[in-house]
Amino acid sequence: LTMRYCVKKTFKKMGVLQIPVIIIGAGKTAELMLRSFDNDSGFGYKVVGIIDDHPISNDLAERFPLLGTFTNVENVVRESGIQSVIIAAPGLPSEQLIAMINKVQLYVKNVAFIPDVRGTPVGNLELENLFDEKIILLKVKNNLARRYNRIFKMLFDVSISLMRLICLVPL
Repeated sequence: LTMRYCVKKTFKKMGVLQIPVIIIGAGKTAELMLRSFDNDSGFGYKVVGIIDDHPISNDLAERFPLLGTFTNVENVVRESGIQSVIIAAPGLPSEQLIAMINKVQLYVKNVAFIPDVRGTPVGNLELENLFDEKIILLKVKNNLARRYNRIFKMLFDVSISLMRLICLVPL
């Protein structure tokens, strides 16, 4: 596990095995996403540039080239040859988001987007497809609702408390 982490970290620093990606949207959501990419060696994305009409984030505009706007997103993606795009504009109206996805997906292998789920608990979140209706269902699971998980948690809490107590008794 430690070796795997070190290898991933080294590959990331060297720029090896990273997927070139274009980020559509240059606001706070894109900043948060890129911070997550920077902090976690598990993500193998190399941001080539951003596309936005009015980049809100000065940090993103300084770090990455502005490749175009929402109106010419299709041409920019096609001409770039990039095969992965992430749409980080959760405030985009759904009609505009769907149109953008439909335009871009013709030229790339992967389109990912960040949906507007602000305020939704994202811990233990699961995704389910409802193909006939063309919608997704987000499920939030309460793992402690299962009896065996509660028992396991109780045993874990008691064992950690006992270990702490044993360490503190000599003091």
